[in-house]
Amino acid sequence: MPVPNALSLRQLQAFVHVYELRKLNAAAERMFITPSAVSIHIRDLEGVIGGRLFDRTTRAVSPTALAVSIRPTIERMLRDAEWLTRCFAEDVLAGGVVRFAVTPTLGHALLPDVIARYRADHPHVRLAIEDCPPQNFVDRIAAEELDFGVGRFDGEHVELEFETLMQDRLQFVCRREHPLAGQDEIRWAQLAGLPIIGVRLGNRARRLIDSAAAQAGIVLELAGEVAYLPSALWMVASDIGAAILPSIMTDDLQRFGLVSIPLVHPQVRRNVCVVKRRGRSCSPQAEAFMQALRQSIGDKGRAAVVDPAA
Repeated sequence: MPVPNALSLRQLQAFVHVYELRKLNAAAERMFITPSAVSIHIRDLEGVIGGRLFDRTTRAVSPTALAVSIRPTIERMLRDAEWLTRCFAEDVLAGGVVRFAVTPTLGHALLPDVIARYRADHPHVRLAIEDCPPQNFVDRIAAEELDFGVGRFDGEHVELEFETLMQDRLQFVCRREHPLAGQDEIRWAQLAGLPIIGVRLGNRARRLIDSAAAQAGIVLELAGEVAYLPSALWMVASDIGAAILPSIMTDDLQRFGLVSIPLVHPQVRRNVCVVKRRGRSCSPQAEAFMQALRQSIGDKGRAAVVDPAA
C-alpha cells in the first residue's frame, strides 16, 4: 500500500485561501503563485485527506462537506505553525552562542564594559571566549570556527578581513618618581641605558618595540620580560624598571600609581581590529556584540588613544 504524501503548510494555506475566496485566481494572487500551482496544492491535499474538498465550475469553487468539516482543524494547524515559527525565531535571536578570540591585553582593557553592556541586552546568549597569545591570534581565527576576533591585525592574511575600531600608540610607563616622569613626551633615544620591562620574543609588540629602538639607534636594556603586557604594570610598580606599553592600557595606571608619557621619534601606532574570515556572515548575536564593542569604544572617547588624523 503506498504511503500518503505528507501535509505541507502551502497545501493548508491554499485550502484556507480557496475556501475564503472561492476562486483559484484570487487565492493565487494572495499567495503570489499561479492558479495552476494553487490547483496542484489542493489536489495534493485531497490525496492526503482522501476525499474531494472543492467542487469546481468555470466561475467559482464550492467547498464540499468534507472541506467544511476539516476547516477548523486546518485553521488551528496554521495558527499552531505560526506560533511555533514565531517562538523559534525569538529563541534564535534571544539565545545562541557567540564565539570569538581576543588577545589578553585587549580583553583586559576593552571587554569588561562591552560584556556588561551586551549581557544586559542579551542575557540568554552564551559567550565562548578564546583568549590567545598575540602571536597565535591570526592563525586561530583562520583555523577555528569562531565568529570573529578582537586584536591587532596588519591585513596580510588573505583569508581574513578586518574593521579597524581604533588606534593606540606605544607610551613610556613609569613610577611617578622616575626622572622622566615630568616630561610631556620622550624620545626613544632617551631610553638608552634605562632598565626596561620588555615583552618576550614572538610577541607582535616586541617586534614594534625593537624596530622603533633600532630606528632611534639604541638597544634597550631589559630588566625583565613578560609574556603578556598587563603583567608589566605590577613589575613597574615594584620598581623593577619602566615599560613600553600601548596607550589602551593607561586606564590601569592610577591603580598602580604610574604615569605614561608619549614616545616620539618614532611614534609607533597600532590598530585595534575586529577580524573575521573573509566572506563569512556573522550571526545576529555576534553582530550585536560587535556593535556593543563599537559603542563602548565610542563612549569612552579615548582622545589619548584614537588619533582621527591617522
